[in-house]
Amino acid sequence: MTTTDDRTTMEVQMKEKVAEAVSELRGMLQLDGADLLVDAADDTSATFAIVLEDANCADCVLPPAMIQSILAKKLSTTLPQITEVTVRDPRDEVAAEPVESS
Repeated sequence: MTTTDDRTTMEVQMKEKVAEAVSELRGMLQLDGADLLVDAADDTSATFAIVLEDANCADCVLPPAMIQSILAKKLSTTLPQITEVTVRDPRDEVAAEPVESS
């Protein structure tokens, strides 16, 4: 039986794995003054937040749909069990719909 502590530990470990898998994209976004944070991750999905507070040029940062596509492709090869990727972007009034990775 899985306890709440076990689930929390597994969620933290999955967030760390996801963060490591997307570190290269995060580094690219940081060059434009933005950041990419893993909000949540479980066995099948990951939710990211784009942070633009320090962005000198919010328009210089890739559009959320492109970031979402890159994340889904990267995760499909490094963590194939994650099939749903969601990206929240403060430039959008509504968060992008989840995308199934292939």
